[in-house]
Parts: sequence; structure tokens; C-alpha cells
Amino acid sequence: MKSKNTQNPIIALATELEKYLVAHGYSHNTLKPFKQTWRLVADYAAENHHKEATVKWVMPFMRKFCESNGRKTENVSIRACKLLCDFQKSKTTGVAPRWMADVEPQSYLFGLAQGAAAYLASKHYPQSTIRHYRYVWYQMADYAYQHDLAVIEDAWVETFLFEHYSIVDGELSGTQRTHKRATLMLSDFQRYGHIPNCGKRAAKEKGVTEYQCLFDSVDKHCASRNYSASTKRYHRQRAHHLAVFLSEHGVCLQSLSVQHMREYFLSLSGLAASTVGMAHYVLRNILRAVYENGHISTDLSLICEKPRALAGSKIPSAYSTDDVQALLDSVDRDNPTGKRDYAILLLGARLGLRASDIRTMTFENLRWGAHEIRITQEKTKNETALPLSDEVGWAIIDYLKNGRPPADSNNIFVRHRAPYTPFGPTNSLGAIIGKYFRRANVRIPEGKKHGMHILRHSLASNMLAAGIALPVLSEVLDHADGKTTMQYLKVDISQLRGCALETENGGDC
Repeated sequence: MKSKNTQNPIIALATELEKYLVAHGYSHNTLKPFKQTWRLVADYAAENHHKEATVKWVMPFMRKFCESNGRKTENVSIRACKLLCDFQKSKTTGVAPRWMADVEPQSYLFGLAQGAAAYLASKHYPQSTIRHYRYVWYQMADYAYQHDLAVIEDAWVETFLFEHYSIVDGELSGTQRTHKRATLMLSDFQRYGHIPNCGKRAAKEKGVTEYQCLFDSVDKHCASRNYSASTKRYHRQRAHHLAVFLSEHGVCLQSLSVQHMREYFLSLSGLAASTVGMAHYVLRNILRAVYENGHISTDLSLICEKPRALAGSKIPSAYSTDDVQALLDSVDRDNPTGKRDYAILLLGARLGLRASDIRTMTFENLRWGAHEIRITQEKTKNETALPLSDEVGWAIIDYLKNGRPPADSNNIFVRHRAPYTPFGPTNSLGAIIGKYFRRANVRIPEGKKHGMHILRHSLASNMLAAGIALPVLSEVLDHADGKTTMQYLKVDISQLRGCALETENGGDC
């Protein structure tokens, strides 16, 4: 830090703190807003003859300053001030906050926080992320110690979040969500001995307790029909969606009526017709199962009507070879995530693989000696062998050698945020291709889809345009029924013109 008043002790302290934080992994970009705050504190200290940075005067000054400036940088400024005060008192921060000397090293929550930090480290979380969580955990340990609290309980955690971070029910800032997530993670670690994904945990528990019989009926129905894992998962998802709707409207399962279901159907408006149709089909199964198991007195499955659509009326979305190439060219292949995304997009664009097959592809599927990829397709369960071209092969090798993080998984493609796990079973990789649609500025007409599956559609349509026979295309795409492949004729204008009939007047019809 540079300042005209080099004799200012706060400036000297901030300079020393900056060196300390850099040595502990903080980037210079992260420290820029901190340094701005420290300069403000140093100037105020010089004007009011303060020789040390103490909470007594630093925090009131900064809160007043933030209020006068619209609180735009309050979270960063307050954190910078806390770091400065911590460092003034103990010459350390983050790992050992200023109040850590007052916490018994043998306290249960302090040890729990250390265990949670070690667990995250074992899952390859970045040290910077662990440091943010640990800071909150140590504050929780201090709060529990000061209030003579033995274990984590929801009641006092809510009070802690309000007193320390002004967190209440409602919309939260990004920093507040991080603080709240930290408390949930430590609570989970106390309960389970590990830290499950908070989003999945919340989705799993919400609505389940009161409507457990609904989920039990769904599981029983799926087991009796020997449904596949993906079909079971969709039934559970739809049951969970219904349970949340009923919970929000204060309706218990036993009092479920026709009117309640009609209101639920209205909540599906705006979804694609195919999505609504599938929802009605699954709900018929769910409601029939709940009725047969005696949890409702009326068979409400009878009101679940599937919306009718003309067979073959749907035109598949497809993009030109130039658009697909623009997507591929927009990928930054100089960073690990870009190397992964490029290989994923190539598998869809060149081989027409479904997102589920890309997501679950393992090292055993790569037959380097035979120059092929041999997989059992998730949807059809058919084993198929696809050519492993140099373009696709080198993209995969580049990712494996220079981009893939140290993941304990046999799946080729993994998430690039710790813990480095495979993509979830419902992840369609849509976020990946969506990013490159925006980056490549590919025009998306209204109503036209732009998920991973369009790479498959585009490959099929472009192959037809190049004169590839339908039987060959059916084999490439692993279509059991040739009628499925024929849908791509709808987007091949040149071949459609060949089907036109002449009229008596000499024109086409």
C-alpha cells in the first residue's frame, strides 16, 4: 500500500497484513477492495489520532461510512475491517481469528470445525473456499462457547446468523448465502459425519416428512413395474413436486381432492406440451398407486388426461454445420474447463451421442487400439461401437492430460468444482452448450431448442443433406425404428422438394 503518510501505524499494519494474506493464498485482485477500505480506515485514524485498529472504533466508523454510501460495498468493507482488527490483536487471521484465544481448543464445536475443514480438503475443495467456511465455523464455535452451548441446534444458529450477518428469512445476498451455507454444512457434518450437497439435502427433506406415504407408494409402484432407474427418478421428482405444492397450500394427502389437483395442473401451464403430457402420465401412475394403497379415498388418476398431439407433428430443432462449428470455435481450449467442454461438444457434434451417454462415459469405453468408442447406450441399452476419430481422440487426450482435475471417479468427464464428482444423473449438460451459444452469437429463432440434443439433431439433418441413406443414419443414431429417423426429413428442405407432386397446371403441390 502506498500513502503520503508513511508514518501512519494503520498503514504499516495494513501493509504487513497484505503480505500475510498474499502468503496465505489471497490474490492481488481479491485484496484490491480490502486495500481501499484500509486506506479509509487509516485516514480516519490519522484525523482522530488512533494508533491501533480496534473493533471499538473501526466497525462503527465503517458501518456509518457504508450507510452514507448506500451500503454497496458493506460486506467486503466489513470483512476487510475484521481482518485488520484480527491482525492488530494476534498478527494472524482467518485460520486463527482474534477471538480464537478465548475458545477452548478442546471445545466440541472447535474440533468439529477442524474436522469439517479436513473433510473438505479431502474432497479437493480450494483452500480459499475452506478458509471462508472455516471463518464462519470458528465464529460459531466462539458464539457457542460464549453462550455455553454444547452442540449445534437450529434455534441458536438462526440467532447467530441474525446477530453476525443480519440474515433473516427472505432474499439474501451472495455473501449471506455463503454464510448460511457454511452453518448448514457444519450442522450436516455434526449429524452425518460428512457434508452432503446442501441443495440436494434440502430438496430431499422438503415435503418428504409429511408425505412419506406418497413416496413409499411411488417406490412400490415402480418396483412392481420393474421401471428403469431414470423412470423411477422421474416418478420421484414428480411426486416431490406435487408434495411441495401440497405443502405450500396446506393440503394433507388424505384430504386431496379434484379441485386441488386441478389447481396443481394449472401450475404446469407454460410448460411444453410434451412435458405436460408426461407429467399427466406419471401422475396417473402416482395417484393410482396412492389410492390402491389406501392413502386417499378417491381414485384421482381418472382426471389425469394426456393432452393430445398429432403424431409426427413435431419438427426437430437443428442447426447448420456453420453454426455448429461456430459453437466449437467459441470454446477457450487454453483452460481446463474449456478442454472438457470442447471434448463434450465434439462427442455430440461428430458422433451424435446423447448427453446421458457422454455424462456416463468411462475409461473402459475408450478402445484406443481399435480406434473406437464402445458404449451401452443409456436410453436403448444397446451396445454400439462408434469411430474414434483423430479430432475427437486428441480432444479427449488433451482434457485427460491437461485439464481433468484429480477426481476419484472412473467417469471421464467430471465437475470442475470441488468435490470433483461426476455430473449428476439428471444433468443434461444444457448449461455447457448454452454458454457457448451465447459466446458464439449463434441466432436462436423463437421456439427453437438449443440444448445438447440439438447437436444430435443437427448431425442427423446435415448427414441427410449430404445424401446419407436413412438406414445408415438409423444405425449411426441407434434408432430401433426407422420411423424415428424419418422425422429428420422434415428439416431437409432439398429432400422434401424431391417428394413434391406435379399438378395438372404444371406446378408443384
